[in-house]
Amino acid sequence: GERVAETIWDERSGFGERVVGVRAPVRVGDDVLVYVHTGDDRNYIARAPLTRLAEFTAYAYWDGAAWSPDPAKAKAMWTTEPTGLPADNGVQVSYDERIGKWIALYNREMVTVEVRTADEPWGSWSAPVRWFDCRPLVREQYPFCYTGEMHRQLTRDGGVTVYMTISSQEPYDVTLLELHMATAVREWRSPDGVRRYAAAPPGAQYEDAGVAFYASSKPAPGLSPVYEAAADDGYDYVLDAPSLSDKPVFFAY
Repeated sequence: GERVAETIWDERSGFGERVVGVRAPVRVGDDVLVYVHTGDDRNYIARAPLTRLAEFTAYAYWDGAAWSPDPAKAKAMWTTEPTGLPADNGVQVSYDERIGKWIALYNREMVTVEVRTADEPWGSWSAPVRWFDCRPLVREQYPFCYTGEMHRQLTRDGGVTVYMTISSQEPYDVTLLELHMATAVREWRSPDGVRRYAAAPPGAQYEDAGVAFYASSKPAPGLSPVYEAAADDGYDYVLDAPSLSDKPVFFAY
């Protein structure tokens, strides 16, 4: 690599706080978006042409509705109530082809991994969803995790199996995690009132009644296979295979 600029932002850049980090460059057409983290625990979005990434004057900032050349008009991606702990240490944004949305991933208070989703890489962003607590994965020394990062180039199984890394204080190291994303199990109804549960329609006569719950389409530690068994009034969902040829419809706790 070659350093093309010593400084793009500093304490006088106009955000009202010092810039402590810039992460997750995302290319959109001929532009690149970056996510700017400031000392007051807020994250902002900046955009510049790919050919001018090293120039401060080339950047525009998302103000919640449009791009402004003034950093002072930048709107934080979201705000959180202060707790005395760092809200996060910056976000990583990547596109999830499986769900068709952008995912902003961050380490909430350096303890848990949370995500928010959006239809565009500049938002608007959903309420947070907690993926997991870092403490069972590392020793008991704060910060338990930081600098969470998705590695989309390693994704397998059509987006079901994804990989991310977190950093920890003790051991002072990077941990690679393999995550299996849940599948939406939908309720399907026939004209005579029979209900079935599966990710895909079980037959042409069934209508989609919406997502019933989420489960795994793959076996994983701690999950049990669930089978569909014909019953007098429809179908039951059981832990024992009705026959040797039956395959699980999903895996669940």
